[in-house]
Amino acid sequence: MEFNEGLLRKLAAMGDAYGVLSVYVTVDPREDAPGAHVRVRNDLAAIRERARNAMPRDQRMAVEARIEGLREPIEELLDATESGLGRVLFATVAGGESESFRLQVRMPDMAVLDEFAYVRPLVAATSETAPEGIVAVARGGVHLVDVRYGMAGDVYRSDFDVDTDDWRSKRGPASSRSGKGQSVVSHTDRFEDRVEANIARLMRDAAPRVAETVRDRDWERVTITGDPRLVDLIAGDLAQRTGEDPVRAELNVFGFPAQRMAEEMRPVLEETRKRDDRALAERVRDAARAGTTAATGLHDTLGGLNERRVERLILDPERTWRGSRTPDGLLFPDGQVPPDVPEGDLTPVADLGERMIERALASDARVTALDPDAAGILADSDGIAAQLRW
Repeated sequence: MEFNEGLLRKLAAMGDAYGVLSVYVTVDPREDAPGAHVRVRNDLAAIRERARNAMPRDQRMAVEARIEGLREPIEELLDATESGLGRVLFATVAGGESESFRLQVRMPDMAVLDEFAYVRPLVAATSETAPEGIVAVARGGVHLVDVRYGMAGDVYRSDFDVDTDDWRSKRGPASSRSGKGQSVVSHTDRFEDRVEANIARLMRDAAPRVAETVRDRDWERVTITGDPRLVDLIAGDLAQRTGEDPVRAELNVFGFPAQRMAEEMRPVLEETRKRDDRALAERVRDAARAGTTAATGLHDTLGGLNERRVERLILDPERTWRGSRTPDGLLFPDGQVPPDVPEGDLTPVADLGERMIERALASDARVTALDPDAAGILADSDGIAAQLRW
């Protein structure tokens, strides 16, 4: 199954009266050795133990039967001969529903049984490799590649063919100037100028299709790379047509296969992503200080989530928060008792970050797990912030 934002929202809403089993694993044949994935097996054993010791009989039997029934799919998940670096399995206990997919993204080795699918590791892993586009330009044409979740694929390519048969480089007499006699001069410069002008024309002709492709993809950012003159030309046109200023880079990767292009561009893409994360964290922090549509800190961010005002939830993936939940699903920081709700009606929440992600996705908000450097910008704000709709 192909991973996308729609699937993430579906998974975040995947619940079950007896629980949802979430299994994450990374399988890298270059690193795997006997005894790998011990944590997954230990986590599954611990879930069985918890079921035996702390769950009602019906739930215990259902959990044990479900884990036993998933023995083969879990073994396939751990199989180093199968494809896929990061592998994920979600399975409801009572409902019999399951979802499984693989990404070229590293995942933690773990198994969790919770009332909903546990998506926080998935959000953290995919935030680092969110969809983005590469536009490679050269005298030979323009090439667009989609890069997401460790994979790259072609989305558009136009190869330029400049017909120079009628105006090949040649030598001939120059016209008389200011009484000077005729002299034999090279027409090479004029020839090259015509070639460059035609390449620029072909690039301008391709620009609308490039802009259309960019608009149709859910890319977080676009990086244009290649011949600096053509980069400037297409970047300026794209900024006018889409309202977004693309990143510029000079590395020439035109003509490379998509996956190799992404590998060659990886350092540039990673640095750009870190810079964008820092800019996002600073922008939200400053907007919150100015009292505009942003919130920082656990209390204010939870308030925005409870009122369904969050447009984008921004969090430090290494932070943990504790809190409580009301019967109707509202979230509050640890120690805060909301008005008109008896304290006995509150359900403790050990992993408030997971519940915040679920609530954000349920209201069609986006979730970004920040790069560690960018997360430091929110260190004094509980490592959590949000862009608000109003």
